[in-house]
This record gives sequence, C-alpha cells and structure tokens, in this order.
Amino acid sequence: MTTFKTLLLAAALAAPAAIVSTSATAQVGGVAVADPEAAVANSKAWATARTQIQTTYKAQIDQANARRQAISTELQPLVDAYQKAAAAPGATEASLRSQATAIQTKEQAGNAELQRLTAPASRAQAYALEQISAKLPDAVSAAVRAKNVSLLLRPNAALFAQPTADITSAITAELDRTVPTVGITPPANWQPGQQQQQGAAAAAPAAPAQEPPPIVVRAPEPAQPQTPATMVVEPVAMMIATFDANGDALVDRSEMIDGVRASFEAIDTAHTGALRYIAYSDWAATFLGDANALPSPYEVDRNNDGQVTLDELLDQFSRLFARYDKDGSKTISRAELLTFRTMPIGADGPTMGRGAPRGKGKPDAGAVPRGGHDPRAPEPDDKADGDREGGNGAGGR
Repeated sequence: MTTFKTLLLAAALAAPAAIVSTSATAQVGGVAVADPEAAVANSKAWATARTQIQTTYKAQIDQANARRQAISTELQPLVDAYQKAAAAPGATEASLRSQATAIQTKEQAGNAELQRLTAPASRAQAYALEQISAKLPDAVSAAVRAKNVSLLLRPNAALFAQPTADITSAITAELDRTVPTVGITPPANWQPGQQQQQGAAAAAPAAPAQEPPPIVVRAPEPAQPQTPATMVVEPVAMMIATFDANGDALVDRSEMIDGVRASFEAIDTAHTGALRYIAYSDWAATFLGDANALPSPYEVDRNNDGQVTLDELLDQFSRLFARYDKDGSKTISRAELLTFRTMPIGADGPTMGRGAPRGKGKPDAGAVPRGGHDPRAPEPDDKADGDREGGNGAGGR
C-alpha cells in the first residue's frame, strides 16, 4: 500500500507552484498545514467504502477474530508445558528444541492463516484507498489555490500553527467533490500501486529506439553452496531494539512504552489518539519497514472499530514484550530478539517450506528461538506488576 508521505510528495510534484511558491510575481499567500491521512480518512468515499468492506467481508473478518482466539487457546497448553520443562533441572537447548519448534511452527501457521482470512478485506481496502489517493494531488493543489497558500506543511513539521491554518478539511472537501464514491471490488489482475505505476509510465517521455544488446552465451558457473543464514529478526523485533534509550543493549518496559508512544505520535499528527487503517499502514511502513508487516491492523484493532488507539497498540506491544522476554528478566536483550534458523541451504537454496529435493537431505526442522526459549512465553509477573511498567504509568488502561 502506498504511504501517504509518498502521496503528499506526489501532490507537491504535481503542482510545485501551488505548494511552494518562490516566484516574485506570484500572489503573496500564507503558510498552511494539512494532514493528508486525515483528509482521506475523513472523505465520504472512504467512509462508505469502509462500511461496505466491513459488511461484504464480515464473515471473513469474524472468522479471523474467532480463529485468533482459538489459536491463542491452542497455543497456551504448549507454552505451559514448555515453561515447565524449561524450569526443570538440567534443561538444555537441545532438550527444549522440539517443544520450542512446535510452538513457533504453530504460531507461524496461525499468522499465515489469519493473513489468508483477512486478505480479501485487505485487498478491497487497498483498492478503495488507491482510487481516493489518485485524486489526492489534485485535491491538494485545488485547496492551496483556493486558500491562496504559498507554503504547505505537515502539522508535525510546524512548531506552531493556528487552527485556521489547517486546510485538511478543504482537501477533504475537494476529495468529496472529485471522488464521491469508489469501488471495493478490484479487477482480477489488479495489484496495489498499479494505477500510480501506469500513470508514471504514461507521463514519462518515450525512450529513443535502441539496438538490442548482443546475446552472449556463457557456460554455467559451478554451483556454490551458500552460507546458511542462521539468524533472522522480525520487523517488530527490530523496532523494539530501537527503543533502547540508555544504550545498555537492553529494552525494559518503560523504554518500550516511550518508544511506542513516540512512534504513534509521529503518525498521529492531528493528536486524535487513534490511527485509522490508512494511517496505521503509514506507521507500519515507517517503523516496521513495510506497510504489510505484522502485526496487522486487524490484529491490533481489538474492538474492530476501524482504527487503532494508542492503548491498543501498547497492549499489543505488551504481549510482544512478554513473548520476547524469554528469561523473565523484565528486559529484552538483543539475543532474545534473534531467532535461529537451522534449515540447510545449498546450491538449490533453502529447503524449508517446499520439502527437501529428492536425495538431497531432509526438510528443515524449523526455527528455534535463540537460547531455546519459548517465543511466546508470557511474563510470569505481568499481572502482579500491572499491565505496563515504567515511566509514570502513562499508556496504561
């Protein structure tokens, strides 16, 4: 899904004279701020599309929510058994490996199942947003012309701005005028970002004809085994690592809460206390590296109201903290954020997920958490210490 920072940049490129005017003969205007995420989120087209999506795909969304609860219930006995085995005298990584692998395999399969269940709704949402986003540059240009604006900023880029300087509602009004409704059923061959790519291709000048490059036939290089990639890091784990404020290579709950809040506020520039799914994709793209990285908004939005609040995001990260704090120390080390992969990798590539090539070894045994600890084990003292620790208690429910 295209992030709205990119869309606002596209708007600036489409009408540079309207957004940043440096011409001496241009009519003098003022400085304004606008939140493009809020402009789209408040549009009538998106409100109607969101209602239609929730109605059309209600069965899949309800099924995903039910499966999420069921998967959590199915995992709990495995987690309890693992914790008991890990606490037993003489427990080693080797002795715990099969249990840890079973937990992680089941969890990964559950996440994949939830993504499949919500894929139709996510695809419809992306299609609706792309249609509205295609009109955003024109809406921005029209709004700045109507308001005689010479410089347009995001709200978080301005140290101070009067409420009258915010033209977000004017952009929304332009969107309502130019794109009153959108479809939620994408064509069979549609892919997210396709419209923007086609538009850019149409605008690009035709390249001069060139002679085709000569065809060179070379003997195949001998296959060289690849070095096994033994460690991986989830996107959310990378984000948690950045919360280490004091540089001790550990992240405690107070640092996590501060980090999550800062990331939330960086996207919630209007200070509404909630991120609609549009803005949440921007949050994921900025802080997880990809708009579709887990956790998905369907997972975080516990009450299914179409938006993610700060409390819901903190609650999600509280569960993630319990999962990564494998030794129960109330801090997360870099080692705990790593996951070992034991799959063999040779000239034919990794074998996990597709079965071993005939006569070339066995399928991968799975992923084993570093140190042999359970990837989902809840923090033993969570309830005794409160849902969230650290700081002045901000962010708690």
